[in-house]
Amino acid sequence: MVFLKRIPTKRIFLSISASLCLCDMPFSQEMSRGGITEDTPSKSEYFSWINNTLEGTTSTQTAINLRFFEWLHRTYGMTLDIYAFDAGAVDGAGHYGSTKSPLFKSQFPKGFGPLVRQAAGIGTRFGLWCGPDGFGNTPEEAEERMNMMVGLVRDYHFALFKMDAVCGQLRAEKYPYFDKMMTEVRRYCPDLVVPNIFLDLGPYMKHCTTFMMDSKETYIDVHMTNDMTAPHHRGMALARKSPEGLTRLLEDHGVCISSCLDAWDDDLVLQAFCRNLILSPEIYGNPWLLRDDEFPTLAFLFNLHRDYRDILVHATPLPEDKYGPEAVSRGDGKTQFLALRNLTWESVTYRIRLDEETGLRPTTRKVKARLYHPYVMDLGSHAYGKEIEVEVLPFRAALVKLTSEEEKDNVALSGIPYQIVNDRVGMTREVCLLGMPGKSYRVKWEKGGKGSFPVKFDGKKQKLPWHRRVAVLEATDMPADAENLYYATVFSADNNALEVRSLK
Repeated sequence: MVFLKRIPTKRIFLSISASLCLCDMPFSQEMSRGGITEDTPSKSEYFSWINNTLEGTTSTQTAINLRFFEWLHRTYGMTLDIYAFDAGAVDGAGHYGSTKSPLFKSQFPKGFGPLVRQAAGIGTRFGLWCGPDGFGNTPEEAEERMNMMVGLVRDYHFALFKMDAVCGQLRAEKYPYFDKMMTEVRRYCPDLVVPNIFLDLGPYMKHCTTFMMDSKETYIDVHMTNDMTAPHHRGMALARKSPEGLTRLLEDHGVCISSCLDAWDDDLVLQAFCRNLILSPEIYGNPWLLRDDEFPTLAFLFNLHRDYRDILVHATPLPEDKYGPEAVSRGDGKTQFLALRNLTWESVTYRIRLDEETGLRPTTRKVKARLYHPYVMDLGSHAYGKEIEVEVLPFRAALVKLTSEEEKDNVALSGIPYQIVNDRVGMTREVCLLGMPGKSYRVKWEKGGKGSFPVKFDGKKQKLPWHRRVAVLEATDMPADAENLYYATVFSADNNALEVRSLK
């Protein structure tokens, strides 16, 4: 079995005669009072917490971050729907700010305008971390607050107000101002996303779209730590349960890409394709800390989700005794995505039925199966009702697509595992072929090319599975200086901030 991070790879470059057109997919027109319904397709989001904390960000820092997402868009065709300013851009912990304040002008000397235009160039809109009040103590102060918040949507097309109790609760006597402000805001943006973070808004909770799932923030090893042994720090994140009834009107706080980076992609697969909440895929922190070879994976998962987000709103829970913990199938009955996980130390093989059990409607057409994570692998075409086997590696996730429709893939191969590097930008398609040392493959074009060709990887063929025990531990007597050895180990360990260690 191949493993994406630890095997030799070979790269091929494909030239075709036409570039690909990137188009936004339409949103549902049905809107609730809060602007969002269970059937609203997800919006992808990055928010800047940990990149900045309560001190807030600046225009320079934000422009640099946006250039990273511009590069992802230009290089891999990835589109980010929402870039959300976290605490300190306008409001802060325990206080309300203003775009007219000296503090704001010191952080954003030219205001939000230049940044809004920069983001619009890649199809991105801004969001704002804020509080629900800020209406001051006079009608004039209330009017100024309302004008500022409405203006962010009317003039700068903000798409999200994340309202957090860190600023404070909404005073009951200010309820009418909040209602008036949000009603006016939705005139300009009916589908504004309004996450509610631990707020009591009385009768005006109706203006909120999502609420914090399980009251959990996902900062790895700070707010979300393993409660089991695991080979990486995201065991708890991968074990996270889906919301009751598979509702999508929650926020799971997204995927932390800042510290303890291992298995971030498995975490993102479950966030985007299993829970698939209104904000999905959702990431925060410092995604530029990823390895260079991981950026194509980040873009690929965002792009794949965007291609299918209209049908991912419909979910079918899968029986745990057969498909593992919290397994879910999402789709329209013609195309289904199965998000699977393995929370054990041994590989697990699931037998997947190609019928109603996994959400597929009856069909006389062949059902095409393809693995998309942790690598892309053609799993063949099969008659409706048949079973296929899918191996899920220890403490990892897997993503499988089943479809009786024509596939949307721009490049598709069979006969070998591979990674899509770029299938959307320019005239060249780049694919990274994956294989074990000394092994030969017969690769066939399914889409994007013609014919077949052989590939052989250099090196000595391995006789044993790549995932194996490398040593046997033996019990020994307790050394007389055991305590000294323990403290020497502790003091020699790197206990620097997790972000600094990730940067190294």
